[in-house]
Amino acid sequence: DALFSRSSVPILGFDFSTIREELVALHAESEDLEAVLRSDKPLVDRLFSNVRVTDLNRAARADLGVDSAALPVPASTGVHPSNLDAAASWLASVARGDRLWDGDLWLSKYSGGGLWYRVRHIIPGDDQLEFSQTIVTGTNITELKEVQATLRNLDTAKNEFIATVTHEMRTPLAGVVGFSSELAQNLSDYPEEMVAEMVALISRQARELSYILDDLMAVAAAEMSALKVANESFDVARLVDDVVNTVGIPIRVVVEDLLYARADPIRVGQILRNLLTNAERYGGSARRLEVLSAGGSVRISVIDDGPGLTHERIEQVFGSFGHVDSSSVAGSMGLGLNVSRMLADLMGADLVYERIGGETHFSLDLSLAEAPNVTRSDR
Repeated sequence: DALFSRSSVPILGFDFSTIREELVALHAESEDLEAVLRSDKPLVDRLFSNVRVTDLNRAARADLGVDSAALPVPASTGVHPSNLDAAASWLASVARGDRLWDGDLWLSKYSGGGLWYRVRHIIPGDDQLEFSQTIVTGTNITELKEVQATLRNLDTAKNEFIATVTHEMRTPLAGVVGFSSELAQNLSDYPEEMVAEMVALISRQARELSYILDDLMAVAAAEMSALKVANESFDVARLVDDVVNTVGIPIRVVVEDLLYARADPIRVGQILRNLLTNAERYGGSARRLEVLSAGGSVRISVIDDGPGLTHERIEQVFGSFGHVDSSSVAGSMGLGLNVSRMLADLMGADLVYERIGGETHFSLDLSLAEAPNVTRSDR
């Protein structure tokens, strides 16, 4: 009794004698009792409700939140869905008369909630097993189960990441390979104008691949805490001109003269490129880019007259693989918006979505910097 009550290992006393006869009969009727039980949760619920907990030591009472309980009590008032396979295996073990059984079970706490236990049952007795005095020892493995669940989620996310990156890169890569191979094999068959058009398409698809790789490298660096951002003053108008010309999508640009911001110009350009690409894919036909100052900030906004986002989609599009479905554009994993939010956070900037007057606004707010003593003609 002293060893039982004072042990640091949680120990419970179970009485399986109340259902032993029924389990033996079920075992005799079935070639695979465990499979039968797994397919019949109400039966498992009923059987366990007739099992009795006859004793709990101090460690078990502490884990299960039991201050006082009039024993015996039902071992279960309903088998948790996570337990069905283990519960079926346990009952089949009792039916066979196995002296030992090990398994992982979710146990409901008397005070609410629950925890995962790795349990071992031991049925005492020599010639005659004492099913009314089954000893159950437990180890709290809740944290271990949480870690395992996290690892499973990470593994799933990794597989999704690989699949979506492959899909994202396939289209531009196919364009580069297809057009370049055609030109290499049949260059003389095409007029000069068509050759120039195909080369331009190759260049555009290669830039798309470069953009994707830039985003993937940013994600990888961030995962290793190796992504660094600069903090310097730069000419916003010049940066906007460079990015718009590089991306090459039709858009009206409205920029206040002589605005300087303090941030990492390379990362701001990466964010802006992603916002322009997003507007091209999912926005309306009327697009504009505005750069305005407000107080101590510079706001760079990419605006279009597309349908916008529902409330549920606002945060989702900034997720790792969030994207808005479009019947006219192949699905995108949305990595660009996720990377853009991450880069903005690293620079201490804000990237926000707003719906204003029937228009979609993706806006990047940067700290306003003092302009150097130059004129426009000096630049």
